[in-house]
Amino acid sequence: MCFGSYSDGLTNPDGTPHSLTVLERFNSGVNLTNNEFETINQIMVSPNPSSGIFKIDLTNQTENFETLSVFNILGQNILIQKIVDKTENEIDLSSFANGIYFLRLQNSKETRKFKLVKQ
Repeated sequence: MCFGSYSDGLTNPDGTPHSLTVLERFNSGVNLTNNEFETINQIMVSPNPSSGIFKIDLTNQTENFETLSVFNILGQNILIQKIVDKTENEIDLSSFANGIYFLRLQNSKETRKFKLVKQ
């Protein structure tokens, strides 16, 4: 949703249309839509959903992440690797079952988490 005023289809007690005003966009860090890709804080994970190959684009990222980890829905760590390329990395979940996974990018200062959908 972009900044501005929007009608939500409701009416105020005086009969005038009710509207929402968006002053600031909040991003929880998890995108629950089925978009082709999601961009969060200048990190792009695509395609998402995927058949197993996910690309992680760190090109516009100011922090240098050191490791990436992938967890299954039970919280079990199924993949961990050092981030060597500071621009684009790839993870392969094609040998794992279809479902929801969680990607964690980490360095000594910061952790970022993403939801991955393998189908």
